[in-house]
Amino acid sequence: MKLGITDRSRLLLETVGIIVLFLIPPAIYATPYRLYLLHILILAMIYAVFGQSWNILAGYAGQVSLGHEVLLGTGAYASALLVYFYHMDPWLTLIASAAMAIVTGMALGAVTFKLRGFYFALATLAFAEMVRLIILAWSGVTRGAEGVPVPVPQPVNMFGFIIDFKSKFSWYYITLVFMIIAFYLTYKLTRSKYGLLFRSVREDEDAAASLGVNTFKLKMLAMLVSAAFAGIAGGLYANYMGYIDPAWEAGGVLSPFTGLDALVIGIVGGMGTVIGPIIGSLVRVGLGEYLRAYIGVAAGFDIFTFGAIVVAVVLVLPTGIWGYIDEKLLRGGVG
Repeated sequence: MKLGITDRSRLLLETVGIIVLFLIPPAIYATPYRLYLLHILILAMIYAVFGQSWNILAGYAGQVSLGHEVLLGTGAYASALLVYFYHMDPWLTLIASAAMAIVTGMALGAVTFKLRGFYFALATLAFAEMVRLIILAWSGVTRGAEGVPVPVPQPVNMFGFIIDFKSKFSWYYITLVFMIIAFYLTYKLTRSKYGLLFRSVREDEDAAASLGVNTFKLKMLAMLVSAAFAGIAGGLYANYMGYIDPAWEAGGVLSPFTGLDALVIGIVGGMGTVIGPIIGSLVRVGLGEYLRAYIGVAAGFDIFTFGAIVVAVVLVLPTGIWGYIDEKLLRGGVG
């Protein structure tokens, strides 16, 4: 089938974007701030995977969660505890991260998917806080408020390339590969029959159910995929940062502010779009680091800023930044 103008434009943009992402490290190698810039990009890519996980559940399936940090946090703890106590290979712990997040997500879905709208959102927030308090209190296993230090893995040889986990250049390419895989899988999923069914539930759950769609199973499927992505993002975050804790304050992997980060990324980038979470994560992490460095988080100015950005996007660009670009410049459907 011959590609139309819109499809060619989108394919060209995405191909060029991927090439640019691979060329960023050598391009900034000579700059004095290269390590800090790489740190921001690494976090942005991890958060892009996290934002995509929220986007699958909220943007495509219409289930807006306010407690998405519970999936990132349980995935992070699964990886961190296995590395800390059993010195497991970090690659293997990512499987455990996805599995733990899926188990958590299935439990969350089982008890909340009978609810809708505002009640569902509040229930996810309460569930996430309950899990955070359990991890905080279960200090014999989780180390409680002390947090979990994650030892730096030993260098590994993969296909002739030495991956040094102390190097930000290595971490850049690791997170880039995981982000590309996550976004490719999202692209394929949302263009399959399940993507269409997700949208039917999002647009009108009662109408979908009246046509014979098992909406509960569909929402559980969306939760499963969403949880797997969030768990892997959590595992990557734990191993990259080298420490996690269950603090309520911003920065904790189980903090409600972390869950709100996913919401900001999804709304700003464009809910129900594949590319949107990349843009949203760059805005959230890049601007967040700037505000932290020059203003500080203690004043709460960063929270106010992102709240204002979300309100502005909802009012001016209701389909998000990428949704606007796709509709107005590429002249295609949101994707």
